Amino acid sequence: GMQNWNNVLWGAIPAIAVFKLIYLRDRLHWPVQRFPVQYLAIGIFPIAVYLAGWTLIMCLETGNPDPLPYIPVINPQDIAQLFAMVVIFDWLGHWKQGRIPALPNVDPDVLMKILGVIAFIWLNSLVAHVVHFYADVSYTAWSMFRSEIFQTSITILWTLTAFALMGFATKKGFRNLWYTGAGLLAAVVIKLFIIDLDDTGTIARIVSFLSVGGLMLLIGYVTPLPPRAQTK
Repeated sequence: GMQNWNNVLWGAIPAIAVFKLIYLRDRLHWPVQRFPVQYLAIGIFPIAVYLAGWTLIMCLETGNPDPLPYIPVINPQDIAQLFAMVVIFDWLGHWKQGRIPALPNVDPDVLMKILGVIAFIWLNSLVAHVVHFYADVSYTAWSMFRSEIFQTSITILWTLTAFALMGFATKKGFRNLWYTGAGLLAAVVIKLFIIDLDDTGTIARIVSFLSVGGLMLLIGYVTPLPPRAQTK
């Protein structure tokens, strides 16, 4: 029953090491300050890739925190996954701001987008874990697919995520990000008609349709497409 704790350590320890390396870099005159590219760029990159892969793999685990009770987000697995993603995000942020050396021939913006996808997958797995522990649904792909409460929950999650992306894009003027949110919203509509229309008479399906419909009206009102950048 303690296997999950062992799995958590495989991500938590490397994440702590990277975190300390980033924030103690100015105190480590040798060897970090002498070889900054090797330690802060080339050295961290494979660990960041490992942490990203570990985060994805852990999404497939049941995340049983035995002997502790399961509480969403506040449990060893979710905390470790969040910390790993924050460490990668922080490393990329330092890189983009020029605080640490850049990795040759690698675009940090691409890595940021990949991290965003990983975070979205983690959110879906978080919903699956909640359904597993609180609705007593087996933590398997087929069981989740057939679960009305899970399907309704991720439909609302996807819509809220699209709302957040499009709202942020409208505020900052990021057209590409707005289109990403719109694409996710289109996926929600497709999901509604292909999957959620099954057993349309159930309360879960009704809640799904009403929630998405209301959020789509709100999205259309408060998140218009940002204007094109002015060129001279």
